[in-house]
Amino acid sequence: MITLIVLALIWISFPILLIGKEDGYASAFIQALLLFYWSYMGHVYAHHASLQYPLNMINTHVSLHHAKLKYVPRWFELMIEAFNNFMGFFVIYLLQSIAGVKLFNLKLILYSAFLYIGLHIFYYSVLTDSKYHQVHHDDPFYNYSPELFDIIFNTKKYDKNYDKISLIHEAIPALISYYLVIYIFKFL
Repeated sequence: MITLIVLALIWISFPILLIGKEDGYASAFIQALLLFYWSYMGHVYAHHASLQYPLNMINTHVSLHHAKLKYVPRWFELMIEAFNNFMGFFVIYLLQSIAGVKLFNLKLILYSAFLYIGLHIFYYSVLTDSKYHQVHHDDPFYNYSPELFDIIFNTKKYDKNYDKISLIHEAIPALISYYLVIYIFKFL
């Protein structure tokens, strides 16, 4: 639990560093929490909405990532999934632009998108054989991530072989996401 708290502090520190002076520290904190909640609920929704045809075929998270039968190369599957995950966050920016209301700073939307992609695809799918994520594949209604939200919403399923959360593996995507956003906005 201490590791999760440290990780949550790391994840929340980068949004505060990104927009704290620009939007205010309290606003940065609240925006970050809401975007992390968005990533959790988006993952939950992807599974629950895809219980019915044709959504189960349209939703690439279910039709590709969770498919037992892989009919596309893994690298292509991950590219499609990364794009879809990115669009799941970018839609917030698009809706804000259409409505003419700014609730979330674009920097935080991008940070959250890159963090989600970094964790879900690269950490859970490429770099390691995460038991936490394997539990999710065995029972797709548990272990959605971020893990702290799984604890809060009682969707964390324990496994006796479950590996301990890796602070390094989960903090590195946050660091990369932070610097990627800084790099993007340096040239905008």
